[in-house]
Amino acid sequence: MRRQTRLVLAALLLFCVGDVASAWNQDGLFGLPDPSGSNVVGECFGNCGAGCSSAWNPCGGRNQYWDLQWEAGPNVIESTVWFVCIAPFELGYIPVDTYEAIGLWTYHGYYTNGCAMHDAVCQGWWDFDCINFHGCGSYSEDRDWTYEQYMHGYQYSGPPVDLGFNPTCDDGIPF
Repeated sequence: MRRQTRLVLAALLLFCVGDVASAWNQDGLFGLPDPSGSNVVGECFGNCGAGCSSAWNPCGGRNQYWDLQWEAGPNVIESTVWFVCIAPFELGYIPVDTYEAIGLWTYHGYYTNGCAMHDAVCQGWWDFDCINFHGCGSYSEDRDWTYEQYMHGYQYSGPPVDLGFNPTCDDGIPF
């Protein structure tokens, strides 16, 4: 009974938490790269706030956020197992599928001509023009910035399997 309880807890941990290296999850896939404004041509030039981020926007407008749409895939390219310590001194494995896909990242932002002027003259936080914001301007619109990215993601394809005692699992942390 104790071993089954540990398996259930390990399964809940692995299925609910996913990969802590990436905060982005899509359609059950984890381990996907996070979106990056540096991949967008012009890095969201004229967006009110800090580039392609959800930083405070002095000019109002809509909520600013990223989304991801698949253009190709995701397709399974490999099925394997990951060996993990499912509990102290308990070795196990988890079946995992690796996927590949081409995604279209879209940043939904808010453009104004005042923010574009700010971006044009601001050379860094030490620059007076960067600190001295001259207002939002007279023109504004919701604007989207996009880029494509080839990526890999992972999905658990089955429950963890307990292989029993193993002295290398002394701390309960995956190898």
